[in-house]
Amino acid sequence: LEDHMVLQRDQQACIWGGVADPGTVVTVAVPQRNWSQAAGGVTGLPPGQRIGTLAYKWTVCVPPTPGGGPYTVTVTSRDSPHQLLLRNVLFGDVFLCSGQSNMQMTVRQTFDGPSEVERSRFPLIRLFTLKPAVAPAEQEE
Repeated sequence: LEDHMVLQRDQQACIWGGVADPGTVVTVAVPQRNWSQAAGGVTGLPPGQRIGTLAYKWTVCVPPTPGGGPYTVTVTSRDSPHQLLLRNVLFGDVFLCSGQSNMQMTVRQTFDGPSEVERSRFPLIRLFTLKPAVAPAEQEE
C-alpha cells in the first residue's frame, strides 16, 4: 500500500496488510464511500491457529468502483488509534507489462526521446518499476 497507487476500476479490488486480532473490523474509506470487513484467517494456517498473539491478516475488498480520483484513502480500525492515509490514489486501468531487454529501455533512451518526454502531459499515468530480485524460497506478498 503506497501513495500514488492505482486500483483497477469497475472490478473488485482487494486491499490487504498487516495483522489484526480475529474479528477486528478494518475500514477502507474514500470520500462518500466506506467499506469494512472483519480480519480473516491467514492463508495456510489451520482455523484457530495463531502466530504469536496475532493470527489474522486483514483484507477489505472494495466493490467495483468507476474510474476517478485522485482520492485520499483512509484505512482505520476502531481497535487501533492509528490510521493509514494513502494519498493521490486513482481508480483506473492497470496494465502490467513484462518482457526482456526491450522493457528496460525508457522513452528517454529512444530517438528524440528527451523532447518526447518534455512534450508529454499525462499526469494521471503512473509507472511502477519492480527491481529484479531472486529469492531461495517463496516470499509473502
